[in-house]
Amino acid sequence: MNNLVNNPKKKLTLSYVVALSFVAILSISSQLIIRNVLGDQKEDSRVINISGRQRMLSQKISKLVLQLHTAKNEADYASLLDTFNNIIHLWKSSHLGLLHRDSLLNLGGDNSPVILKYFEELEPHYIVFDQATTQIAESKFGDDISEAVQNILAHEDRFLTIMNTITFQYDKESALRVKEVENLELILLSITIFCLFLEALVIFRPAVNAISRYMTLLQDQNKELEEAHQEVILSNEQKKKVQDDLIKTLRENHNLQLHANQRLEEEILARTEQIREQHHDIVQKSEALEQQNEKITEQNQQLGKLYKKVTQSINYAKKIQQATVLNRDRVISEFDDGFIMNEARDIISGDFYWFHQTPQYKFIILSDCTGHGVPAAFMTVIGNAMLNEIIISNQIHEPDLILKALDQKLYEFLNTKSHEKLRDGMDIAVVRIDEEAKKIRFSGAKRPLVIRNQKNEIEVHKGSLTTIGYIPKKENKSFTKQNIPFQKGDQIYLFSDGYQDQFGGVDDSRFQKSKMINMLKEMEFRDMKMQENVIRYQFFSWKGGKAQTDDVLFIGLQL
Repeated sequence: MNNLVNNPKKKLTLSYVVALSFVAILSISSQLIIRNVLGDQKEDSRVINISGRQRMLSQKISKLVLQLHTAKNEADYASLLDTFNNIIHLWKSSHLGLLHRDSLLNLGGDNSPVILKYFEELEPHYIVFDQATTQIAESKFGDDISEAVQNILAHEDRFLTIMNTITFQYDKESALRVKEVENLELILLSITIFCLFLEALVIFRPAVNAISRYMTLLQDQNKELEEAHQEVILSNEQKKKVQDDLIKTLRENHNLQLHANQRLEEEILARTEQIREQHHDIVQKSEALEQQNEKITEQNQQLGKLYKKVTQSINYAKKIQQATVLNRDRVISEFDDGFIMNEARDIISGDFYWFHQTPQYKFIILSDCTGHGVPAAFMTVIGNAMLNEIIISNQIHEPDLILKALDQKLYEFLNTKSHEKLRDGMDIAVVRIDEEAKKIRFSGAKRPLVIRNQKNEIEVHKGSLTTIGYIPKKENKSFTKQNIPFQKGDQIYLFSDGYQDQFGGVDDSRFQKSKMINMLKEMEFRDMKMQENVIRYQFFSWKGGKAQTDDVLFIGLQL
């Protein structure tokens, strides 16, 4: 208190600056929290919208499969199938985006344990939907899709019920987060009011008391001067001098008080103006950020349109690629049972299969071309055309000679007219089946053949270590051939390296070929469709939310 009386300017200024700074920090913190909540609310709204849209898409899928099942002509079927494929793509991407909170779909954040539990409950129904829709998407007019339609309709009600529960849970969690922020904002408001109360108690009240004491001190001094005036009444000169000194002292004190009050008011006004300017700067920066967000939103829309055009072109290229490959159901129908799992890393694949049947032999070929995406897809078209020429036109039926001819033609095609040597090629497995003689003849270029015999023993027949097309034809390449007896009911497997090279699991490592072979052993002589389901489930479970490493092609056939 003595310090405040002796030096009121310094004490009051420091206390006032500290109090105003603390209040400003609380106000800015409250604004930042509100902006953050608005951003989270925007993400929550998008999550809830997409979750709700899944129900609509699921109902639309059910409606389309019924329309496809009852289509009267091929044109209507093709039109409905195109719409069906677009909806299935949106439905799958939305499901995976919600499950993994994909930031590319503006679905940032993490799902709660409750929502993850609902997704686990939803997963079996999703898998059935996915398999059924995949079968329908690959069908053509006249194919029997009744089983797939029944599977979708059988699981539709449960899928919609769980999806509704997930949507309500998203909405509930969003409301809880808003409530928490409201409570936090109330706490900050309470702290601000409390600080204002402390400011009045700690700053203004002591100041008033100090001024009061200062005035009391002045009054005491006046009283003492008056007493002295009464005591020194000996002469008029002494009296006048005392009076003059007293008046002078009072004036000086009064001027000092006025000057101190004026300086204090000026400093308070200057500080208030400074805070106003800071507030104005904050508002301007906030407006600038909003303008930048609008520009970013516009750029994202332009990128979305460009992405849609590119995706449409690639999807059309996929149709062209599929037109060059024999339908998988047609291939499987030539055997007792089988499956073909073809999962492209991008929209179109760099892996392809080839089938041909002569009066004596059946040929099944799997090829893994360089890279993936559009460049690799071009290689599949080239490889398919060359196999047609070698096996069908030129009547070359020995697997090792087929590989040798393919290697020469591919190298000449890529390098004869090119100034720059291209080192593209493919890994391939060629299997010739003689059902009458019960013998398989196999040659491979870095791709193996796996056979399950009647004793449930797994045999791995490795291909040659050299590949097709990479190395100049001047270098001597050797492709070995293997003669393998078989019995009716034996199962054969061909696969590209995309399955075993997929990263995933707890430690983000490759799946590995050895683990894949053990998986085949454990399945024993199960139905081939069930084997495909297990192989698909193991792959996507291992992959989880990580990106697909490479194209995957996995063929299983029962002889």
